[in-house]
This record gives sequence, structure tokens and C-alpha cells, in this order.
Amino acid sequence: MELNNSYEDAEVADCIMCIGTNPYECQTNYFLYHWMPNLQGATLDKKKQWFKGEEVDAARFIFVDPRRTPTVAICEVAAKDNVLHLDIEPGTDVALFNGLFTHVVEQGWIDKAFIAKRTKGFDEAVKANKMSLDECSKITGVPVAKLRQAAEWAYKPKAGGAMKRTMHAYEKGIIWGNDNYAIQSSLLDLVIATHNVGGRRGTGCVRMGGHQEGYTRPPHPTGEKLYNDQEIINGKGMMYTAWGANPFQCTCNAENFRNAVMRRSEIVKDAMRGARGASTAQMVDAIYDAVANKGGLFVTAINIYPTMLADAAHPLLPAAHPGEMNLTSMNGERRMRLSQKFMDGPGSAKADCLIAADIANTLKAMYEKEGNAKMAARFKGFNWKTEEDAFNDGFRMMGAKDVGGVIHSQGGDTGKLATYELLRKAGNNGVQLPIKEVKGDKLVGTEMLYTEKFDTDDGLAHFKASPWKGGLLGPVQGQKDKYRFWVNSGRVNEAWQSHYHDQFNPAMKERWPMAPVEINPADAKELGIANGDIVELYNDYGSTYAMAYITADAKRNQVFMNFGHYNVIHGDVTTEAVDRNVVPYYKGAWANLRKATRGDYQSTVSFKSRRYTA
Repeated sequence: MELNNSYEDAEVADCIMCIGTNPYECQTNYFLYHWMPNLQGATLDKKKQWFKGEEVDAARFIFVDPRRTPTVAICEVAAKDNVLHLDIEPGTDVALFNGLFTHVVEQGWIDKAFIAKRTKGFDEAVKANKMSLDECSKITGVPVAKLRQAAEWAYKPKAGGAMKRTMHAYEKGIIWGNDNYAIQSSLLDLVIATHNVGGRRGTGCVRMGGHQEGYTRPPHPTGEKLYNDQEIINGKGMMYTAWGANPFQCTCNAENFRNAVMRRSEIVKDAMRGARGASTAQMVDAIYDAVANKGGLFVTAINIYPTMLADAAHPLLPAAHPGEMNLTSMNGERRMRLSQKFMDGPGSAKADCLIAADIANTLKAMYEKEGNAKMAARFKGFNWKTEEDAFNDGFRMMGAKDVGGVIHSQGGDTGKLATYELLRKAGNNGVQLPIKEVKGDKLVGTEMLYTEKFDTDDGLAHFKASPWKGGLLGPVQGQKDKYRFWVNSGRVNEAWQSHYHDQFNPAMKERWPMAPVEINPADAKELGIANGDIVELYNDYGSTYAMAYITADAKRNQVFMNFGHYNVIHGDVTTEAVDRNVVPYYKGAWANLRKATRGDYQSTVSFKSRRYTA
């Protein structure tokens, strides 16, 4: 479980290693209210109270990111001597963590008792992951001295012998990185060996997902791990439904995907145009013939707003927004809250769960009419009238095993259920999952996971061998060999998420009329590019345009684009590369860069540095 500690752990950690995440811009409240006080020494009294007998001091921050982000800049202003930036070469995370892992093992900066009692596979991982700091430096581009300093800050025992308490925070830089699961394994080998997860306050190896979360990924019926985008591009599949997603602008290899979906969607539209005046049954037959025999694709878009995918969609199903529905969701410390409805949604917009119920109940009725009881039975249980009906079925059904929806405790009101009423009383504080018990009308949650055992078959933490195999995923390496610039992407603080709502905000559209692309001044001068110019990024997968934003914080031959912008599509230059678990390499793109035209944005857009300075 990648959300295994509390925000409070960031306040008392001895060190925070921040990997492929930019929390000042993307997790602003968490960063400013929980990280920064620790860096500035404001939580020393709390540390002294909790960690009696241990050496305590203001935290040190280590940033692992090819880019000098605004987070790095603001931390350097606050406490420069306690900030270290490891600006690794793109795609070399496994080598970095293997080098640090090997070094701390050799130095003895590991928790041998914890390894012996609560883990397995340590010796195999040490052997497989072995990498000297010299080799690590050559691969990552980080000097050996900085690697040693990082290891000492994060893992060298304190005076008196107590292990450092280091929180490891990561996000899209490795989740969407070069071979996601190898990176995760090499990082966790380092984390587990140094006992920085599993029942120690001030630790944790956690995602920085800032939005409220609710997620499930059921297996494909065949058991295969399929990359749906490529299946669609290759002409497979008959129906495509994008639910709360904007794949035309946010998926990888987006230009090729978009072209394939539009072409196949048009086959269905043409069939529908040829069936004017048809009954519903006749129209269904025309659609089925188009997808089954002519290569068509029936496309449904379910969203709050019509996104670019709406151009290809046949039906559009409008969803309700938080505030227009009752919503239960959790955030980065597994804190579940109830966000209550306070207004009706527009038109026929509904909560997602009720849209799902409508679809399921329609299918059930159709199968019952055909006399197909077996198929009808697959769609039982969706007689939901409200969002709470869905909560009662879904959360409680999975809760006993996964998130504590059904209460089985030694104390409190054993067997009492989490309800909307109890969540209303919990207010904005909510409850940290899993719920352990109910005391009166109070839900009692869990501040930290893995205090006694890990969520594995045997309760042990498993070291995973993750040797550095060199290079990048195939298509990405092919790009690097042919094109000059590494194209990174991420968010900007001023725009919520990826301009999803802000594309309708005139002030925001004036501030960011196109996605900015950060370019090093020397590269810009060589290519004749000035602030505000429109530039084209292109490779053999596609091309996109962006607004030049020149900054000395951009490294030579590297650029940074705003991801998910409504007016620019970073995914048009990314590849179809996925790792063994079919996680796309969103961050892996190389492209050439050219000035397309002189931009007129100088009069309306500020191109001052977005980094804080002392």
C-alpha cells in the first residue's frame, strides 16, 4: 500500500527524500503546512517529545529529479544548507537506488534486527542490486560526493546509534517512469533495509497523490495484461468508454491513438447516418455491423465537461461534480471524508455510481427479457437510488479485508458500520483508513500501516531483486538515439490539476494561453527562440506546439512542458512504451525543437522566473 503513513510523519522526519515529485506546486498544503515547518526547525519540540534519547534537528531534504523544480528553489531559500538536489539523468532511478542500497549495506547503516525478524529476500537483493558509487555516478550523472552526502543525510545512524527516520515521497517521476516496478522495487529495497517503513513515526515510503482518490483496476477477463491503447490502434475492440478521463490529450502516443479512434468512430457515425428513421433495434443492428464487420469503434464519453474525446463519441453521459452529489473519497494519508451535496447538477448529470447502476440495470433487464438468467445474474445488486446505497455496497463489501469498512475489533462497538451519518459527524477530519472501531459516534482510524505485519501472504516485507539492466524501454531508447531534447512534463501551481476547470477561467487562459515549455537560455539562443515564441516539438511519433518560457533552471538539452494543457498535447510526442505491468512511460519522450513563429504573448504573459529567490 503506497499510502502508509500520516502527514504528521513529514513534520518529524529527520530527512525527507523527495523523488520525482514537485510538492510545492502539486501538493501545496501538505508541503507548506507539514514539510516546511520541519525544514525550518519549527517542529523540534514535537521531535524531542516523541523521540526521547534520540538526536533531533531540523530536517534535511533530498530531491531526486532531473529538473530544478520550484520546490527545490523555495527550499533552498528557506534552508539552503539542508537541501540537496540529485539531478539524475532521465530514466536512471534504478541505478541511483541500487548504488545507495549497496553503499548503506557496506557501511552497516541498516536495521539488521528488523531485516531478520520482519523481512525476507535480503541476501538475494544485495547480490542482484550490487552497484558501486562510482558506477552509480557514471550512470546517473550525480557526483560520488553528492551520493555519499545523500546516504549520510538519509541513513547514517544518529549519535547514540539510533536509525535515521527518513520519509520517502514519490510521484509521477517514477510512477510514470522508465520501468515503474523495477524502480519501485529498488527504492523499497533501500527503504526496507533501513527500516523506513513499518511502524516508525517519521518514516514511510509514500505516494504524493494530492487529489482525493478512489481507484480499482479489475483484471482483464482473459487474464492477459493488455495495453488498451495499442489494442485500439491495432483495430481490436468494439466499444471504448472513457469515464472521467481525457485520453485524447493525456494518453501516451496520443496523436496516433487519437487518429485511430477518430477514424474508427467515423465508421460507426457513417453507419448511423445511413440508418436515419430507424427504430432503436435497427440502429443497434447498424452499429453492431459497423463494429463487428467494418472495423468501427463505438465510443462513449462520461465526464463533467465535453473533452476533446467528445468529437469522437457517440453518446455523451454527463456526470455530476462534487457538491452536486455526495462523495466519499480518500487522500494521500488514507483520510476518508464525506463531501456533501449542496446543489443539483445541471440537466441530467448524475453521480458516476448511479450512471453505472443505470447501465447495469438496463443490461439486466435486457438479458431477463431474452430469458438469459445466467447473464442477467452478472448485473444483480445495482438497485441503488442514492450515492450512499453504492457506498454501503462497495465500501462495506471490500472493507472487511482491505479498508476497514466492516468493523471487527476487540474494543468499541464491534460490528458497527461506517455510515454517512458517522462521516458527517467526523467532518473535515474524516477518518484514516482502515477503520479499527467505532466508539459511540466516533470512527477510530489507523495512523500508520505495517506496525506489526505487512500486507503479504506471510506478513513479511519482501525484498525484490531489481538489477540495473541499462538503457531505456525500447521505443524510448530509439527516440533518444535520434532526437536532441528530453521532454519532461508536469503541472504548474497556478492552474488546478491540468487546467481541467481553469480552461473556462478567462484570467487563467490569459496567463497560460498555451502550455509553457521551459528552455535553457543557451539552447534558446542557438535556435533563435525568444520568450513567448511558438515552438514545435516533433519526433517520429507526432508533434505538438508550445509557448517558449526561457529559464536558467532548465538544463541544456532538456525541456519541461505543462502536462494536460487544453491547448497543447505533450502526449503527441510520447511513445507506446510500457513496462512489464503495462504502466506507460509518460515521462519518456525525446524530440527535436524548432521555432515555428514569433509569438505575440509578450504583451499579455509574464515571463519572469517562477522560482523563489533569496
